[in-house]
Amino acid sequence: MTAPNSLAGAVFETEVRVKRAQLLQHLRRLYCGVPEVVLSGPLRAEGMAPNGVVLVITAGLSDVEPLPTEIGVALKPIIGTLSCLEGDDIELRLEAHHLVLASGSRRIRIPTMLPQDSHTQVDPALLARLMARLPDDEWQEFNADLAKGVVQAIRGLGAEQVIVRVGPGGSTIVVGDPAFQSVEFDVPDVCADTPYGIFVPAGHLQSVFAEVGESRPAICLAGANGGIVGLRLQSADGDVEVTYLISLLENTGGSSGRIPKAEPPEQEPPPTNLREMDPPPDVVA
Repeated sequence: MTAPNSLAGAVFETEVRVKRAQLLQHLRRLYCGVPEVVLSGPLRAEGMAPNGVVLVITAGLSDVEPLPTEIGVALKPIIGTLSCLEGDDIELRLEAHHLVLASGSRRIRIPTMLPQDSHTQVDPALLARLMARLPDDEWQEFNADLAKGVVQAIRGLGAEQVIVRVGPGGSTIVVGDPAFQSVEFDVPDVCADTPYGIFVPAGHLQSVFAEVGESRPAICLAGANGGIVGLRLQSADGDVEVTYLISLLENTGGSSGRIPKAEPPEQEPPPTNLREMDPPPDVVA
């Protein structure tokens, strides 16, 4: 990790105050295959996993003061040490090349990096192309208890895949292998005009669904051959708190509505890496 020369010796007076539980949830939501992020403003971030299979976007926390400058940080050491602090209120400040998190008589110091040195930065043109696949009017909300049940099923079975089978009458989420052992959830709130099925990586879905908390989850399906699925968490007022784009597993399509099988499709499979995806015909980069 590289210390930003531009901050050498600098101590910023601005202190960002945030509740410990709120900060922990925010950072855990970012830590979904994305090991580091660039934080700016009210802890706003956009990051893509190094292997290009997960992208996370958040506008930050609406009730905190903005950071005085943008910084790159590794998420794991912050998440793993927040419980070392005492009290419910955390102060964030920047000192030289460190992010300092303080509460009472205890402090955590985490090295920062230059934003351009972060390996998870997202190209704005690529982000625009990907988001164009998930129009605002195609997001569908579903019950938060469903997300918690899916997490329990993934953990209980040790599942590596989740199948989403969708059609005009609703959806079915199948955790595990339906030919061996699985848990199925009917979701009447999530529909599609054309029946099809997709494979979603269980680990990424578990990471997202485990952090639903009191938020309202929603899903956006890009179609059998769209290559991605969108998930987002919304506040009680409908404000988008965090958005995820997840690459589907290989050989995922199934336009006939049957549960997809792990066999080569008749047509070329969609990309499994967000960076490899071409823009839709009507989108200009």
